Order: sequence, then C-alpha cells, then structure tokens
Amino acid sequence: MIEYIELIPAAFWGVVAGSFFSILGVWLTNRSSDGRLLKQLDYDREAKSKERELTLKKDVYLSAAEAISLGISVTGNFANFEIHDEAVVKPYTEKSSVIAKVHVIGGFETIKALNNLTNELSSIYFILFAERAKISKDKVEKDILLKNIDYYSRQRDGTLEMMKQFNLGGSKDPEIWKVLQSNYQFESDYVQNSVAQHGVLSKQFSQKQLIFMKQCIEYAQKASVLIPPLLLAVRKELDLPLDEKAYQEAVNEGISKQILAVDKFVKECTVNFDLTAPESRP
Repeated sequence: MIEYIELIPAAFWGVVAGSFFSILGVWLTNRSSDGRLLKQLDYDREAKSKERELTLKKDVYLSAAEAISLGISVTGNFANFEIHDEAVVKPYTEKSSVIAKVHVIGGFETIKALNNLTNELSSIYFILFAERAKISKDKVEKDILLKNIDYYSRQRDGTLEMMKQFNLGGSKDPEIWKVLQSNYQFESDYVQNSVAQHGVLSKQFSQKQLIFMKQCIEYAQKASVLIPPLLLAVRKELDLPLDEKAYQEAVNEGISKQILAVDKFVKECTVNFDLTAPESRP
C-alpha cells in the first residue's frame, strides 16, 4: 500500500491539497453566509414584530386620543341645560372603552399618565354633575313658570273673547259679567306677575349658568394640563421625538389665551345682558 502511495507523483498531492483547501474555503464561506443569513432572518423577524407592535400601538393610541379629547370637550356640555343629563358625557362614554386597550399594550409611564388623566376626568364629572343638579332646579322652576304663563295667557284670551261675545249678545246678567271680569282680572294679574317673576328667575339662572360655564372651562383646562405627560410617554414608546420644553410652552400659551378669551366673553355677557346685580323675587 505504501509502495503504491510512493508511486503517486508529488504534483498530484499538490492538486489534492489545493482541492481540500478550496473545499474548506467554500465550506467556511457557506457557513459564514448561513450565519449571516440566520442573523438577517432574526433581525427581519424582530423588525417586523416591532413594526406590527408599533402599528398596533399607533391604532390604539390614536383611538384613545380621540376618546380623551372627547372626555375633555364634553365638560362644556355640563353648562348646556338643554341637554339631558344622560347625554352630557355620552360622546365620551361611547368611546372610552378603547382606553382599556392601552392597559394591554402600553408601557408603564403611558399607563400611569393615562390613569392620572382619566381619574381627574372622573373627579371633574362628579363635581360638575353635582353643581349642574343645583342649577337645574332653577331651570325647572323657570320652565314651569313659563308653561303656567302660557296656560293662563290662553285662559285670559279665552275669557276676553267670552266678554266680547257677552257684550255682543246683549246679555244683561250681572252675575255672569262679574264672574267674567273676576276671571279676567285674576288671569291678567297672574300673567303680569309671573312674567315679572320669570324675568327675575331668567336673570338669576343666566348668572349661575354663566359662572358655571366658566367653571366648566376651568376644569377642562385643569384636565388639559395632564395631556403633555401622556403625549410625551406615548411618543417615547413610538420613537417619535418631541421637544418637551417647546411643546409645554405652546400648551401653556394656548391655555393662557383661552383664559383671556373666556374672561372677556363673561365680562361682555355680564354687561350686555345686565347681569351685574341679582334682583330679589317679588
């Protein structure tokens, strides 16, 4: 066997050795390529997973942002007494369920900031509902009086028509005429006194409503202060940079302008509608 090996030319061994190293080089290259491919696949998988997660977060956060915006804006509904109590915060309650999804996918800072805001909104709603109930009594009293005015106005007009028919008919029964006159006088006096009383009630109600409206806006501003921390936490999760200082300054500037606008509006309403001093009821 050794003799046969000795017969093999040295050049052949050179070819064999060269082939071996070539195969080894190909194997090492393929192994390195496989490693890089596996790393690339892992990276792509992680990137796609992160992209899906960010997409899901964006969808949930955008929906939650809409619900929170409604939650703050409905504070203005409290001062609108033409809206039924159940409908005051209905736009918010219909959308608020999406906020629960944030607790599933949100980070700790986001959830913490969100809880601070939603808890503040709940507290504000309780306070405003209690204040609204007090003022609603005045509106109910005013509306009942207005219905009575309408009723007795129609009664008075009907009595006046009967008096005209009595005179045209030539009847001389003094008792009937006396009853008609008494009824007309009572109805006329009631309407006149009630109109005056309704004016006082309307003025008092308008005063309270105006003050309450300003209170609602102030509470909305109080809740708005809690938005920047939540927004910053969300943008940090989504890798969206934001100049925190500049944003906070913009928010504060907006609130300041709104306060000035509300004060001006309240002042103009007070002057234009003569709400400077309450009147006593007759």
